Amino acid sequence: MKNFGLAIVEALITLAITQIPFWVMMVMHALGDKEASFGSSLSAVLRTFSPGDALVYSAGILASSTAYAIMKIGNFKRRPYLMLLLILLPFIAVMFAMPLFIQDSNGAIENLTFANSYVIGVLLFSAALWLHALYQSRAFFEVSGPSSAGSDKIIEELGG
Repeated sequence: MKNFGLAIVEALITLAITQIPFWVMMVMHALGDKEASFGSSLSAVLRTFSPGDALVYSAGILASSTAYAIMKIGNFKRRPYLMLLLILLPFIAVMFAMPLFIQDSNGAIENLTFANSYVIGVLLFSAALWLHALYQSRAFFEVSGPSSAGSDKIIEELGG
């Protein structure tokens, strides 16, 4: 449970830092409109996002954890299914986000209700994969140091 808590804390810190431009846009909107409230500023900023942004967010949150898994690929000998979860599934998430990006770039999204629901699904899937990767980076790749008894034995054998 400790590793899961640490994964959540890391995710929250990462999101707090990466969303600074979002908060700056909200403050700038509020400062530029004397009738603005928190809700109206939030709504104005959210209107600037489009369904195609799902690709950017999915790729952004999955990039570092996928890179970490690739760098640690040698550790998957005993549990190869983790390679699938930590390396291949993020690419699948990005592939699911790709049609949104392409259609949005072409201005060809006709069904915004479906697109918005699809964005939520892609982002939730990506977030779940990201949290899983953060947890696994602690639980599976955790390296524990030798106990003091083991250290004492090594020192004794070396003549210390």
